Amino acid sequence: MGHLITPIFFMSHFQMWQAYFLKQGVKEQYLFMFYIAFQVISILIHFLKAKNYSQKIALSSLLVLLGVSPLLLMNIPYCFIGVYALMVAFFAYMSYCLGYQFSKFVSKNNISSLSSLLSSCVRVVSVLILSLSSLELRYFSPLTIITMHFALTLIMLFFFLYKAKPFDE
Repeated sequence: MGHLITPIFFMSHFQMWQAYFLKQGVKEQYLFMFYIAFQVISILIHFLKAKNYSQKIALSSLLVLLGVSPLLLMNIPYCFIGVYALMVAFFAYMSYCLGYQFSKFVSKNNISSLSSLLSSCVRVVSVLILSLSSLELRYFSPLTIITMHFALTLIMLFFFLYKAKPFDE
């Protein structure tokens, strides 16, 4: 289920981060630096051990990120950039941990079929998110959409982690 929540963040991020940063006043010539930074963050996250995942830290981080997510709407340069980078890092880590748990608990005989099914479900959710985003762009700015989608993903992931406890052995 967590794999179907994180695409809300990732589709919004991948499709609108440039529009978001441009709307926040970042010059187009600097966008490549942010792209590189997002890639580096995603790579560095994999140096954290998924098996060391802590439910308490994840839920606390979710609440903190939800609390600071309105800062994404403000044009305070280092503030919105920092919050955005933390969101990217957090969701990259959660996606990594969810993938680790999936591969850990799925039998070797079924992993291929279940991975394929999961991938298909994620693609369907991604198409739905992209469709919703295109409709929302008629009424809201990228800043608002990014903030709404990030906050929605944080809330949904919080309840999923709190209720389902997918990392309990």
